[in-house]
Amino acid sequence: MRTDEQLRDEWLKKFQLIAHNKFTAGIKEHNPDGSKGMARMTPEQIAKEMMNEAIDQFFYACALQEALKK
Repeated sequence: MRTDEQLRDEWLKKFQLIAHNKFTAGIKEHNPDGSKGMARMTPEQIAKEMMNEAIDQFFYACALQEALKK
């Protein structure tokens, strides 16, 4: 059985790889010329996007629950 520290280190490495790739893909899709970007967003825009992400997470959690019932 892996220790909590081992799990942490493994999952942090996984997160770093996945997060880097996802963020880079997002830049290419939403800000390819560098004219936009998160640093230029207003607090209201950031809050709106956070809510959108939370909604996505909710539906993914619902789909996972349904899949686990099977």
